[in-house]
Amino acid sequence: MLTKEHWIHFNSISSTNQYLLESQLPHGTIITADTQTAGRGRYSRKWYDIPGSTFIFSIVLYYKEISHIQYLSLIVALAVIEAIYKMLKDIDLDDKQLFIKWPNDILLLRNNHIGKLAGILIETVYNYQQWKVVIGIGLNWKKTPLIEKKEIYKFAPISLFDENFDKKPIFFLDYLLEKLNEFSIEKPFDFLSYRDLIIKYHFLKNKKIKIGGEEYIIQQIDNNGYLQLQNKNNQIITINDWNEEIEIL
Repeated sequence: MLTKEHWIHFNSISSTNQYLLESQLPHGTIITADTQTAGRGRYSRKWYDIPGSTFIFSIVLYYKEISHIQYLSLIVALAVIEAIYKMLKDIDLDDKQLFIKWPNDILLLRNNHIGKLAGILIETVYNYQQWKVVIGIGLNWKKTPLIEKKEIYKFAPISLFDENFDKKPIFFLDYLLEKLNEFSIEKPFDFLSYRDLIIKYHFLKNKKIKIGGEEYIIQQIDNNGYLQLQNKNNQIITINDWNEEIEIL
């Protein structure tokens, strides 16, 4: 069971994920920070934050076998969304419209505007006959960072709360741990038990998109955790990664 027994907080750190990757810390060690100086997302894209206004979290877990690592980002995204809903209920705030954008982002719809609320970065290292898995989560808490013009994003950053919200980002930690435990991320990834709930939050289902000049209709997330697309010939293709810019038609 994940607890705060091994929890280290930094005012500033280069990268919470990198700290855990380079350290030999025990299973379940949590690193949080007020800000990162070299935060990153997938494919080494820069991750921006605002000191004291972004929830920055990483945890290290050790597994003997991770044959279905592609499940993990979806289960973590589910845990984040469910934790947010639980927190909002406890503090008597209205629900928000949250979505999972396959494979690793969380989007928020507000006032007919959809933005990126959170990103998940999972990194793995194999040594000593086990897999070391570091899960990083960055969530825009009450301000949105300024993005350099050279950075291209499919969805602009959006924050969970406005600047007047009085609770600090670390308030979210207990809710997140509760849901990570509920969805059993320490065990072999039980994706099928949670697939229906993940699909409930699946963003862009049945919407038409363009990737690399080709048009597709987004279908479903299959039992392997991969994304299915339908092409113009009504053929279903399956992708296990998504690193290209998409255009929503």
